[in-house]
Amino acid sequence: MKCIFSIVFLLAFYQTSAAQSFYSFKLDTLGGKKVIDFSDFKGAKVLVVPFNIRTPYFSQMAELNKLSQHYNRRLKIILCPTNDFQDIHYSEDQIMRSIRNYSKEFVVTSIVITSGNEVHPFFKWLYQHASNKLKMDRGLLYQKILIDENGGIIQVFDRNDSPVSTYFISKIENYN
Repeated sequence: MKCIFSIVFLLAFYQTSAAQSFYSFKLDTLGGKKVIDFSDFKGAKVLVVPFNIRTPYFSQMAELNKLSQHYNRRLKIILCPTNDFQDIHYSEDQIMRSIRNYSKEFVVTSIVITSGNEVHPFFKWLYQHASNKLKMDRGLLYQKILIDENGGIIQVFDRNDSPVSTYFISKIENYN
């Protein structure tokens, strides 16, 4: 009986621990044709950006595009479209049309819930891990979360922080 209990406990612990890693998450792509496996990003910095297509911050896509071109494969940018921030809900097709003029290197997830009771598990993980180290307000649009090469959170940037500012670039380049 103790042996069975130990095995069940270890399995439960393993599943809980596995969910604690940035690399354990998988999300569908926009359109649902592929699965984004975050373990594919090991060894690269990752910038996670929740966004909505009809806000003043959507203009940051051009800056994110410049960032993507400059860092090429050393920085992966994951765009997470969400309808959490407005009463108007956009379809995946509307989102695809809005971002098609930007980098083909962007990784774009399916529409996710980033706040409220039904928050996606990936964003729950971000909130839990960022709150210990950094100030991260739940549900703020266009916060940019920088992940290091080992899956740890380096910095949470405010939505007003330009992705091409000296401050932003210094966090990407100078973090060891």
